[in-house]
Amino acid sequence: MMDGGGQGGAGRGGGRKASDGRRRDPGLGVRRRRRDGTGRGVGPGAQVAQTPVAAAPMPAPSSTEREPGPAIVTPARTVAIVAHPDLCTLCEACLDACPRGSITLEETAVIDPQLCNGCGLCISDCSYGALALAEV
Repeated sequence: MMDGGGQGGAGRGGGRKASDGRRRDPGLGVRRRRRDGTGRGVGPGAQVAQTPVAAAPMPAPSSTEREPGPAIVTPARTVAIVAHPDLCTLCEACLDACPRGSITLEETAVIDPQLCNGCGLCISDCSYGALALAEV
């Protein structure tokens, strides 16, 4: 009968032995906290917030004060456009090639940039060179 204190890890404090003979944490990286909020990961002298973070008052943002930081820049998307509408003959080759259905025909081909994924299949099928890829 095993007492649970061996190397198998069964029971409290079992844990595996590290290569230097010390016992490792049986949680293998799991941080354990006490009910009062202290415990592993909190250094000496650390204070635990008594109120929830959401209840803490936030200062009102001032229109004249802005924190410097990186600008939010959306990456450019590559979509097909009708680069030469005068070359479009309404042959419907681009309509058949588009897997997303983003092309309609009016006076020339019209490509919806919200639906276009920039695959370029319409461009390769257009034998008149009316379409091209562009970043929007």
